[in-house]
Amino acid sequence: MKKIILGLFIITSLLFGKELKDNMNGKLTDQMVLATLWMQKSGEYRALVYQTFNTAKLSFDNTKTKDGKKKAVVSDLDETLIDNGKMAGWQIENGVTYSSDAWHKWAQAREAEAIPGAVEFSKYVNENGGKMFYISNRSHKEFDAIKENLIALGFPEVTEETLLLEKDTSDKAERRDQIEKNGYEIVMLLGDNLDDFDSEVRKKDNDERIKHVDKNKDKYGVKYIVLPNPMYGDWEGGLCNDYWKKTPEEKLKLRHESLKMWNGE
Repeated sequence: MKKIILGLFIITSLLFGKELKDNMNGKLTDQMVLATLWMQKSGEYRALVYQTFNTAKLSFDNTKTKDGKKKAVVSDLDETLIDNGKMAGWQIENGVTYSSDAWHKWAQAREAEAIPGAVEFSKYVNENGGKMFYISNRSHKEFDAIKENLIALGFPEVTEETLLLEKDTSDKAERRDQIEKNGYEIVMLLGDNLDDFDSEVRKKDNDERIKHVDKNKDKYGVKYIVLPNPMYGDWEGGLCNDYWKKTPEEKLKLRHESLKMWNGE
């Protein structure tokens, strides 16, 4: 009898622990609601990305290369050229955080949409003496699905040469270097994450990331073109060391503790 009671206690504890963790994950994803709605529904977001691509066109027209090299424009994909807002909506509705399995299923669905102005900008580059390269840390196992999604949206020249996904490392520096070894000069980079521009900020905390931005402020809007993404990014991991190893409860606590706030007086 004691063994039965003990077994029931263990099972109940495990179920309660899972329910508690699921509840904490739900609270984490609930905090994405306003950011996701802003990107999906606001005219301000749409205006901002149009403004960004207009700036990028002007800057591209003014670029020159050395020694007759070909112009390359390197862009991230997610939340830079394509919109995964539906995936974020699904996470919020179901109270789940990121998982590689769910992301893989989303990639296979081929339902990502183009960021407003992204297709037009990409075509403009290719039609005016440049070449678009798409560098993403999506898994190379998803190559066919991503390629088909991009082509269906109208992005130009999506090939094995131009679509460079993650194989051995998430550091994009090696892939950027390979483009330049093939006779191109990278005249512009687009992204929603500082790592899309310079690997020097990889795995750094937010104070260091901000210092890097201030140091390179003259490049933004010229060589570095940033797209807004308040939903997720390495800035979240920059809140503290080993942030991604924290429990959902610890992450929620850290988010609140990281806020700058008025004392109410």
